[in-house]
Amino acid sequence: TRDLIIEATDTATSPADTFLAVAEGATQDRNGNPLVGIPTTSALQATSVISGIRPPSVSTFSLDLNAGLLTIDFDKSVLAESFNLSAFSIQNTATAASVSYTLISSFVSPVGVIPSITVSLTLEDLNNIKRLNLCDGPEDCYLSYTENAFQDVFNTASLNESVQVTNYIRDAEPPLLLEFVSLDLGAAELVLSFNEPINASAFNPFAVQLLSLFSLADSLSTYTLTGGAARAMDNSITIQLTPEDITAIQVDPQLCTWRGNCYVALSQGAVEDPAGNRNTEVRENPSLIVENFVRDTLEPRLLDFTLDLNAAATLTLSFSEAVNPATFDPTGVTILDAPGGSESYTLTDSTTVSAPGTTITISLSPTDASALKNASLATSAPNTFISITNNTIQDLAFVPNPVVPINETDPLGGSYVADRTSPELTSFSLDLNTDYLTLVFNEPIDINTIDVSRFTISGSMMMNAPSVSLSSGRVVSSIVDTSHTVVIALDATDLVALKTMQGVGTTESNTYIGVTAGAVTDTAGVLI
Repeated sequence: TRDLIIEATDTATSPADTFLAVAEGATQDRNGNPLVGIPTTSALQATSVISGIRPPSVSTFSLDLNAGLLTIDFDKSVLAESFNLSAFSIQNTATAASVSYTLISSFVSPVGVIPSITVSLTLEDLNNIKRLNLCDGPEDCYLSYTENAFQDVFNTASLNESVQVTNYIRDAEPPLLLEFVSLDLGAAELVLSFNEPINASAFNPFAVQLLSLFSLADSLSTYTLTGGAARAMDNSITIQLTPEDITAIQVDPQLCTWRGNCYVALSQGAVEDPAGNRNTEVRENPSLIVENFVRDTLEPRLLDFTLDLNAAATLTLSFSEAVNPATFDPTGVTILDAPGGSESYTLTDSTTVSAPGTTITISLSPTDASALKNASLATSAPNTFISITNNTIQDLAFVPNPVVPINETDPLGGSYVADRTSPELTSFSLDLNTDYLTLVFNEPIDINTIDVSRFTISGSMMMNAPSVSLSSGRVVSSIVDTSHTVVIALDATDLVALKTMQGVGTTESNTYIGVTAGAVTDTAGVLI
């Protein structure tokens, strides 16, 4: 009744417009006698009027984050036309709020005098409330409003107040993947867009799969992420791919080499919204092709290398991204003793059978391995450097990028593994006409260390076979860097013994050689 009186703007504002009429028998005295009526034609005028005009306020409000509805109840009827949505904010405390969001775009349509109003929150307002982690529950959900947020029928404006939510319905809708926004192979970033804000800390990479076609059955290749860090912005998350994942993608010739073979699928639980709702599984969706495919335009860089002159003799190169070993050109690699060094060696015919990746191993050819072992460079880490040309190798991009060159004036230092494998005598020949003994080894040897007295010529491999232990000799020629061959002129005493000893050195079948430890060392100082 009070509100109805107040809403009648031309009644009860002063004694001049305030009269009281009472129906006959409206009440009784203590003896049951009915009240004498006062008809409207002779209504009783008020002697004084205390105005009922006071500022209107919000008595309660309800928030349904599932349906996106905000319902506001007023303590008295207000003019719908006076309702100013931009004067309302959702905040985390009643006063001195640390997080607050002012509604900007939601839909309001009532007219006339209203006791309450229901606002349909737009996705923009609803998602901003979620993004700011407002109204996770009733305890951090308040509605504040400023002066002139609304007016009553007397055009009395509201004051600046706030009220805690009365009825609260949490968000129970799972987030839905809307778009595979971009894949940047150079920056190693993948961006996904959803229909609502995403909690980046809940990202699960094992639920994200890349496919060469939207249909799993028809895809030539698929790859499931193994890691990565996510950061959120608005309704999108940017996934920083791990080096392992970006390498796996780059080395796959069937997957994400261009926009046409790059799709995404999500298992449930790949992401969560701020309310903890896990995403809906999305698969077999042709619209989830990457929208913005940024090909790799970065040139690979040589980060490190290891020169291993032991045993098999290899050169291992480590790059900033996956490279294509099929494009390796050994003539682009030079080993130096120092920056701008006085001695260097450029590889000639070494090869690799490594698979595409960030690390490839070069098998040094006999020519290259021998040259390096016989040189005065690359005897330890301090005098082992590398330079490369941009023709040395390329990456795996759809349009391949050449490696960044490293100049000889500023070469890269790396790791060194010294030769610790004993040299081996692989063959020999004995010529008693020229009096020469020719020795062939499996690697370069130091001819200055040859001790002829540790060689024995025998008639067979038997322990008691006739034999001649050599005493001395001199090196007359050597080609140790390529054929690893040394020719020794035998001492006259040894020649006489060989020519007179029965059953030794007369034919190939009775000519064998024995070598004892220490007969010679290789260029690294390792004894045979």
